[in-house]
Amino acid sequence: VQAVIIMSSPSSSSFKALAGLTPGQLVNSTKHKFAKVISIDEKTTVEEALALLKKHKILSLPVWDSEAKTYVGVLNLFDIVCAIAFQPLFDSFKDNPNQLDGLKEEAFQNAHNLKVFDAPAVQLLGISAESKSLWVADAKDDVRDLIDVFCKGVHRALVKFRNKPEASESKNADADDEGFEGYTVRILSQSDIVRYLNAHSKDDGIREVMDRTLVDLKLVPASEEQQKKFEVTQLSSKSRALLGFQKMIRHDVTAVPVVDENGRLVATLSASDMRGITRDTLKETLLPVLDFIQLRRGDALAMHEKVPFAKTESPHGGWKGDEGVYQPPVAFSPTTTLRRAVETMVRRKVHRGWVLDDETSKVISVVTLSDVIGVFSPYAVSKAD
Repeated sequence: VQAVIIMSSPSSSSFKALAGLTPGQLVNSTKHKFAKVISIDEKTTVEEALALLKKHKILSLPVWDSEAKTYVGVLNLFDIVCAIAFQPLFDSFKDNPNQLDGLKEEAFQNAHNLKVFDAPAVQLLGISAESKSLWVADAKDDVRDLIDVFCKGVHRALVKFRNKPEASESKNADADDEGFEGYTVRILSQSDIVRYLNAHSKDDGIREVMDRTLVDLKLVPASEEQQKKFEVTQLSSKSRALLGFQKMIRHDVTAVPVVDENGRLVATLSASDMRGITRDTLKETLLPVLDFIQLRRGDALAMHEKVPFAKTESPHGGWKGDEGVYQPPVAFSPTTTLRRAVETMVRRKVHRGWVLDDETSKVISVVTLSDVIGVFSPYAVSKAD
């Protein structure tokens, strides 16, 4: 894993609305201010990592090398999904998914088939493009230097806060700029940037962008000719959840919209749904996707005939079921303003929203946190280009 120190870039000066803001100030304005970084070491297994991700409701884990006394990378949930969804247990069925019906209970009890759970999680670093590098910023840097990095798909960076030296140590006050000795480390994510933009959406320089529509910002196709460039990988509601995870990996996305036989959006399957999976629950990935979603998070299509959700209005805007409260997938119209889209994603605590065609109600695009951040970068490449 290569450590990348985020340095000043030519594009940073163009985003005047964030002038003077540092990663440290952003971290201190979030819940991460006093939160110790949840990390793992070289001995942590994949199963232990999955349990930590679920317990703390997070999507990544910095990896600490206890011998070298440094972080060596950030393991993303996507890395683990890749390792699990394409393990040899399922590999022989990749050409004929229907043969998955032939998997017996004994296959999930075979230690050899489940060895991925016992593997050191550090071995999975580098499976995804993002975890091949360790992104690091100093707390006093210009936060605008992160914009280009985050809009290109990097979801988080480590932020180093220099510790105040004791008087007796003042002569050795200079910390190691290349390492972590003498620093407190926190995490700054795409979500933190977008929450800041939402909180300051009426500020000069931000307001003008927030008031534009998704189609105006070229985040959705403006014509039939552009639709191919915006094509979204989808999963049939009749498919197994496992196939959805495999689709994510093949198309390098962290979520897929689940659609019915008419192409209507009914749910979202996300890599985060793999959090907490164990050797004992791995077989749940063979369930139909809506059953899997309901089982994992009590969140499936409320009106779907196979999902026994009571049609009782809940105060959260969904329908209350036995396992929790269903909220419809976040979706927008091409004419939705960026302000409305950002407000919704922040409120619902999601990383994306599907864009539906006004006439057919079919999914025609997706707006991610990377896209939101990208509209503020002069070097971001539009999907339409």
